[in-house]
Amino acid sequence: MLMMAERCQATRRVGTATRFVEKAESQADHLKMGGLVSEVLWPQHGEASHRCYKLGETDIKKFDAVDQFSCQDTAASAGHKYYAYQAAQKKCETYESCVSTYETNHNEWVIYGCDAGYDWVNQQCQPFGGDCAHGELIALASRTQDNHCGSCDAGYGLVNQQCEVGVQMYGEYVAVEGLDQTFWEVRSEMGYEYQRMLRPFESFGAMLDWAGKHTFDWGWEEGGGGGKLFYQTEKTGYMPAFGEVKLWERPVAFDSADPSNGERIGFVRKDLLLKHPSWLGTLARSAYVEEMGSTCATYASYGSAAEGEDWVQMFNLAVGKDVTTTDEYTAWCNLFACFQFNPDSEAWCAGTEGIVCRNQCAATPDSPGGINGVCTRFGGMQSDAPCLMA
Repeated sequence: MLMMAERCQATRRVGTATRFVEKAESQADHLKMGGLVSEVLWPQHGEASHRCYKLGETDIKKFDAVDQFSCQDTAASAGHKYYAYQAAQKKCETYESCVSTYETNHNEWVIYGCDAGYDWVNQQCQPFGGDCAHGELIALASRTQDNHCGSCDAGYGLVNQQCEVGVQMYGEYVAVEGLDQTFWEVRSEMGYEYQRMLRPFESFGAMLDWAGKHTFDWGWEEGGGGGKLFYQTEKTGYMPAFGEVKLWERPVAFDSADPSNGERIGFVRKDLLLKHPSWLGTLARSAYVEEMGSTCATYASYGSAAEGEDWVQMFNLAVGKDVTTTDEYTAWCNLFACFQFNPDSEAWCAGTEGIVCRNQCAATPDSPGGINGVCTRFGGMQSDAPCLMA
């Protein structure tokens, strides 16, 4: 009996040694082929008898693998986080991600990889951590990197999973810089008066609440709770470009009477920033649309007007006249192909619609009327025109 037991133990030792040799040989062969060599297998991901839905462009379809280590090393070499392995037939496939899985008919398939929010580091699954400057980390299961922000403090926006200074807004007003230098000298010619706020407000936000209630167009805060608020008393038709005015690029303390450390800070109503002729070509508008998108209604084709609207009616509103053209196509072309009405007219004219509106598409700053004066015949866009285009 003793000799039989010794022979059994010897057989087990030989079997174990053989498996180690086979593993070492398979890793050595894989290393010779330029692959990585894993020392520890990744943990099982989800239930057995499942595979990941293949959604990534670089996912590697089912192929023959030397063993599970070879399958795992292929995934690691491709920068993939997951793989599925079928031990009986030594089949493998690897995935960029594994958002969802499906049950297979072959119960040998098993998915391996760290759970969402974890990464394979130093031979173990470790959670993505760190912190989020100016915000809060996203929930662990949603993290794809360290320092992965999910929400940001007021005045900051998400950019590549980090909180960076974004559009500074309060209510219907957007903070801008340089308005005072651009607008002050032309205010009277544009038909604007102002109300100077000698009695300081308790905060910049309180000033903007009051300005919104009384429908002021724009203005600036001068530090200490005071400032100037502007409103139009006469439509003079003079609307010069405010081209160099840009968005305020630093956090604004709207709950403070000194929101910008003593600097003069401008503001403009969002709807006017998007559609007022003086603001159309500004750095501020371009940056706002790039980050926030435009809230103006965009009608890309002739047949896309909303029910109950017609192009002549919308064009009449844009130029502030009761009667202009009676031709729907002319009105539509003027709204989109004339640069005076659509700041994106050049791109619009480059599309298929531009062929129909070639007279309007010919308009340039040097020749603003286009062919036969179609773009200037009925006057320019009014400051209170509806926001019809992006």
